[in-house]
Amino acid sequence: MLVNLNEVPANTDRKNYDVCIAGAGFAGISLALKLESYGFDVLLLEGGDIEYSDESQAVYEGQNIGMSYFDLDAARLRYLGGTSNHWAGWCRPLDEWDFAKHDHIPDSGWPITKSELDSYLGAASEFLEIDVEYPDSLLENSKGLLKKIHFEVKPPVRLAEKYHDYFERSDKIDLFINANLVDIKLTDSTQAVSAFECANFANPATKFNFSAKFFVLAMGGIEIPRLMLNFTNQNPKGIGNSNDLVGRYFMEHFHAFGGWYVTEKGKWPFDEKESHLAPTPQFLSEQKIANAGMRIGSFSVADDKTLYEQVKQVICEQDLIRTFVSNFRNINCVVGSQPDSGGPILIASEQVPNRNSRVSLSDSQDKFGHRRAVLDWQITDLDRDTIKRSTIGFGQYFAEQDYGNVKLIDWMLDDTTAVPGVDEDLWLGAGWHHMGTTRMSETSATGVVDKNCRVFDTENLFIAGSSVFPTGGHANPTLTIVQLSLKLGDHLRDKLQSS
Repeated sequence: MLVNLNEVPANTDRKNYDVCIAGAGFAGISLALKLESYGFDVLLLEGGDIEYSDESQAVYEGQNIGMSYFDLDAARLRYLGGTSNHWAGWCRPLDEWDFAKHDHIPDSGWPITKSELDSYLGAASEFLEIDVEYPDSLLENSKGLLKKIHFEVKPPVRLAEKYHDYFERSDKIDLFINANLVDIKLTDSTQAVSAFECANFANPATKFNFSAKFFVLAMGGIEIPRLMLNFTNQNPKGIGNSNDLVGRYFMEHFHAFGGWYVTEKGKWPFDEKESHLAPTPQFLSEQKIANAGMRIGSFSVADDKTLYEQVKQVICEQDLIRTFVSNFRNINCVVGSQPDSGGPILIASEQVPNRNSRVSLSDSQDKFGHRRAVLDWQITDLDRDTIKRSTIGFGQYFAEQDYGNVKLIDWMLDDTTAVPGVDEDLWLGAGWHHMGTTRMSETSATGVVDKNCRVFDTENLFIAGSSVFPTGGHANPTLTIVQLSLKLGDHLRDKLQSS
């Protein structure tokens, strides 16, 4: 059943659900469908409407005070389907390396193993409409230091389009749109949740209470901590924040422009126009860096253009390309004597956990009286080293194999130069992947949720999504989000069957 909360009469509460989920994106919808398959009654709350609206999107407005970053209301979407509405479709599981603790990466290590998620790869892939196989292989002659990796890149599934009619017909999932979570009601002992309190846009002062046996927050890595920090009526520090960890450890995936390569005719070493490489665990351990992936693009030269002209037209307006290409083995940049191909080196790298990179609250309030998010995105020397050493590793391999030459972007070669932000010409980009702000851990001293995604301070409140990632690897998070949600579905099934 699909219900618009804007049209529901006041004082209409809903009770007796098995599970109530706030957030109808990848995490919330995949979890709801999993629970429905077991025959449970599920309430799914979406703060926005079926389609985009300025009124709903305005709730996501916030402030950036750290490294330059995208406007917070531009990096997320607040309507049915969530980030699936602007998802590009890139998928890859996390590596086994990503789950392990590493001495050179503070606060690393998951309390679960990769194998615990592997059993959900097939179901998650079916949900995302992608293939299951990821045929990675060591890169020839790389001394075991580099590997070719595979990303599944299919036309992205749009969850609102796919499931709108399904939810209208469902007799096990009640989807409420324009249902904005405005408080989490706790029992008198504050050890459990008794209800999610919601409000609509038509009359924000009117409150609706939804009760269930178990409750799940699935609203993304910025919105979940923002609301948990706002809900202080019964816990002055906020929900799940007894150890001041909610909102901390904000992580992104850096998408850095690393430089350019050029090759001579016949020396392009890969079959694809774009190849994906990554350092091996041996490389990561020897260099003492975090995980990263390299996206190596290829541009063949048209007959009527120089390499410089073509690359400049396609990619950017930076004059460093002219100098680099014209000096490549003393070849002038003229038709008939230029290298055969060239292209950009792009690095997608992990950000290591950093408790000072965080989401907190401003004094400005949204439509429902909640303080808005403040993002203080910070990077460390280890983040910079990961980008730099991964790129240099590729350049060394390229040179050793006599494939051509590589020119790194200037800031990577000068440790005194500040890392450029996302709004600068030669920028350090980001993936709009918000991770780590309610991190999973063995104990409440080092995390917000346990290995089953339960908030430590409560008995029946869980979190679904990338905010629980202790570390992020370099792979896009969507596939792992769905795997974790399906795992959570099985855990809640066991809890419900035993209660």
